[in-house]
Amino acid sequence: MVSRRGAPCEKAARALVSNLCRLAAALLFPICASAQVAFLEHAHAHNDYRHARPLLDALARGFTSIEADVHLVDGRLLVAHHRDSVDAARTLEALYLQPLREYLQQHGGRANANAQPLILLIDVKSDSEATYVVLDSVLRRYADILTIFAHGEIVPGPVVAVISGNRAIGAMRAARVRFAALDGRIADLRATPRASRALMPLVSDSWDRITKWKGEGPVPAGVRRDVERVVDLAHRQGQKIRFWGTADDAAVWQVLRDARVDLIGADDLDALRAFLTRQPTQAPVPTGIHFVEHTIASGLAGGYQVVVADLNRDGKPDIIAVASDRNELLWYENPGWQQHVIVSGIDAPINAAAYDVDGDGIPEIALAHGFSNQYTSSPGIVSILSHNGDPTLPWLAKEIDRLPTSHRLRFADVEGTGKQVLVNFPLIGANASAPMYRDYVPLVMYRPGEWKRELISDADEGVVHGIFSVAWNGDTRQSLLSA
Repeated sequence: MVSRRGAPCEKAARALVSNLCRLAAALLFPICASAQVAFLEHAHAHNDYRHARPLLDALARGFTSIEADVHLVDGRLLVAHHRDSVDAARTLEALYLQPLREYLQQHGGRANANAQPLILLIDVKSDSEATYVVLDSVLRRYADILTIFAHGEIVPGPVVAVISGNRAIGAMRAARVRFAALDGRIADLRATPRASRALMPLVSDSWDRITKWKGEGPVPAGVRRDVERVVDLAHRQGQKIRFWGTADDAAVWQVLRDARVDLIGADDLDALRAFLTRQPTQAPVPTGIHFVEHTIASGLAGGYQVVVADLNRDGKPDIIAVASDRNELLWYENPGWQQHVIVSGIDAPINAAAYDVDGDGIPEIALAHGFSNQYTSSPGIVSILSHNGDPTLPWLAKEIDRLPTSHRLRFADVEGTGKQVLVNFPLIGANASAPMYRDYVPLVMYRPGEWKRELISDADEGVVHGIFSVAWNGDTRQSLLSA
């Protein structure tokens, strides 16, 4: 779990990051909500500083993203759209950073009732490099409320500062400690190498890149498709998406909403709030319970899967972490989340499943490793891991099969006997090839004890990426759903 920090310096940030546990997973714990307005997850206040009460008007309406334009003038960050309209009293600190700190102090450290981090989008209008130097020094003074990006780690805070407009991309990439992230562009989604989500969590671009349509008349052919393609590309990379230059028009907002655009911008805050709150797809906002992310560890390269199981018979659910770029399988002991090595010396682990085969109260773990998405280069090893008396010490590993591209493991009672078998579904078949990967994929099982491969079905064709066991209509036998 991450504690908040006070000293805004690199040494303090490094110390905080070093205290993070080493699992790329998060636990969600319920906490009581305070009396704040229901938040609007997708609402972005465009040019927020033009409102009667900058920041506060947007917060009062539940907006979770707020935009401020800044100019560097005589060493100060002044908020205005145009250079000739700056006011020495309207600084970034005076209008946003200091009021934000005070607001958070008054509301239990949360920017909204759902404790979702508030995005402060800082649109730089002056020289990128010179402005970033001053902006970085200012943001450091508010490290107690900001998300910090340090040495490859993310220390979450109630506010995420994102720099847009004239961006000092090189300087921000090189910084070992940052107090802001970058706002990307659509071109960045296709760039090589791709920017990490820690550097570029948000991608924004002009609506004119999609269409000149501003809401008058019917939606032009192809607009919905083009928006959805960009959104899908961003979401596949774990990034949020926003368009600027959209009209304050319900027809435009509906297209954005239908395409799952993350942030919908508006100058008319009340109009956008009315639109979002009357949408039938708007999720109800919990009034008594919500969930808050607690990072218990990070730094697991290729983090792919977590499995929850009681591994030490104390009645508390522990966490197994599968990270494909590491040569070990780890588990984290509840409640202190101490890290233990289950097995090491393995290559490319991809999936795990837990089930108490021998009835001693500690589950065995099935592990698929040696994974590659190319059939000829994937040994597809399946191993059974058993504790050796003390589950905090390395476990015993027994290889039971090699089936190329073994990808999804599940324990399931497919025969209705009350005893579960291990099910294995590879990613592709032996003769699959790009781009369609047309070939039948064998679904197999192993009975505990013998662990011999038995074919269940070879009717699935193509790429298999998911499997789920469920008992339909009270049947004691579990069915298998595949995707």
